[in-house]
Amino acid sequence: HEAPTPAAHEERRRLFAQEAKAMARLSHPNIVRLLDFGGHEGTAYLVTELLDRKRTLKNEVRARATTGKPVEPWEVKSIVMQIVSGLEAAHNESIIHRDIKPENIILQVAPGHPDFVRILDFGLAKFVDERSHTQSLLGTPMYMAPEQMEGRHIGPWTDLYALGVIAYELMTGYRPFPNDAATILRAKRNPESPQITTIKQVASSDRRFIQCICCAIMPAAAER
Repeated sequence: HEAPTPAAHEERRRLFAQEAKAMARLSHPNIVRLLDFGGHEGTAYLVTELLDRKRTLKNEVRARATTGKPVEPWEVKSIVMQIVSGLEAAHNESIIHRDIKPENIILQVAPGHPDFVRILDFGLAKFVDERSHTQSLLGTPMYMAPEQMEGRHIGPWTDLYALGVIAYELMTGYRPFPNDAATILRAKRNPESPQITTIKQVASSDRRFIQCICCAIMPAAAER
């Protein structure tokens, strides 16, 4: 790819500063705070708060699997609702995460709360190294909504889709789609997805929560 023109480079720097300032205004207990931002030798950087007594949701699920202690449905709902709360605050500021996945969900031990959620890397997926000139798709295919994989218009509904995939994975113990680039989009585009049937069969007294997960992983954004 050709290097960006000075004008294009300056425009990207302006957009980076504009979006970083918007993220810095985000003040929500379930979002990791942005403390500073800037650039060095053509590379943009963000400085966030340091977290202690933490583990990622991915590592937590892996540890539970090793010990044979699954994440209980009430724990899943607690984690998901905290993520929803953080996303709502960001979406109200017109900020879309774009890369919600278990690695970006931090669980902290807080007073009276062993699984306090902190959402990491808000907006980082939008900030691409200027020197790479990459045009690659930003996000993680397993958790990306169909419209994001196809490069179409994204919005709050895109983050909700990723959260739905996480909730499905936590409730059933496995991922809802094949981890194969050649077939994953086709599977996600299937309106008669067998994943919907599977999640509906999960033993849970909270049927409304199960229905919310079903809605979140619907192919059409308007149905989420």
